[in-house]
Amino acid sequence: MGSAGHGTIRGVLAIILGLVSAAAYGASDFVAGLSARFVHYAAIALLTQIVAATASLVIAFIAPGTSDLSAWAWGALSGLGSGLGTIALYRGLATGQMNVVAPISAAVAAVIPVAVGLASGERPSLVVLGGIAVLLPAIALISTTGPADPEPPTPAAEPTPGGSGEVAVRVRRLRAGALDGVLAGIGFGALFVALSQASDTSGMWPSAAGQLAALLTIAVYAALTIGLAGAVSMLRDSARGPRLGAIAAGVGSAVAIVAYLIASRHGFLVVVSVLTSLYPAGTVLLARLVLHERASRLQGAGLALAACGVALVAAG
Repeated sequence: MGSAGHGTIRGVLAIILGLVSAAAYGASDFVAGLSARFVHYAAIALLTQIVAATASLVIAFIAPGTSDLSAWAWGALSGLGSGLGTIALYRGLATGQMNVVAPISAAVAAVIPVAVGLASGERPSLVVLGGIAVLLPAIALISTTGPADPEPPTPAAEPTPGGSGEVAVRVRRLRAGALDGVLAGIGFGALFVALSQASDTSGMWPSAAGQLAALLTIAVYAALTIGLAGAVSMLRDSARGPRLGAIAAGVGSAVAIVAYLIASRHGFLVVVSVLTSLYPAGTVLLARLVLHERASRLQGAGLALAACGVALVAAG
């Protein structure tokens, strides 16, 4: 578990690797999202996780470290959080409440490890804490999207509380989206906290255990939604592009989790987790560069705040 302060080589390395993890996560989400436009997202998520688990196992075998019960326990807990967080996020996005789910999940995922780190005795400098205070709202702003999808009309004959069926449906969807956002954030926050607790001598085995646990969780979800045979059939019958995208996303996910694990051993959890939580910035920037999608004003403000926050953290 990392405890190095900033202003040292270890602290600088933690900042760099935290940003590398964010970039890899952002790129992975972008590529997986593109692939999911052509193949059911559960099938893409399953293939992505298979590749991520395989890559993580290879890295764990190559890297020095001891595979012990503690490494597998913390890793499995992180993977369970990652898998459940992914399921909650996908479920929320599927309802068309992206503008609710995404910012809530990103903010909660950042706040949880910050709270745990401070409660466990981590004390970054005031400048670093100021940077974190700037980064937390930046993460939520970067994750925002446009207005929610239009609500489906409610039949006039359907009885609804308060008299307006359309308003009642909208409220229910917003509440469900908010709940999914919180659940996703808790899952991803658990991922960050659990991995940071693994022993420094365990090498990359915690990340491998986490990816395997996430694979099991997502495989169960895919089996319940589209069936494992259905997922295989969808991937087999799809064009080559989505399959290659899922594979690339899996590699990116493996790189991200390894970078985060190493970063958490060299710096404060409160810093590394917030930097890694900036991953939506990578997705937004890639969408701009590759798809020529314009960032919203809120996202632009979030990116500007993120730059200021990272500068403060680095200066501290």
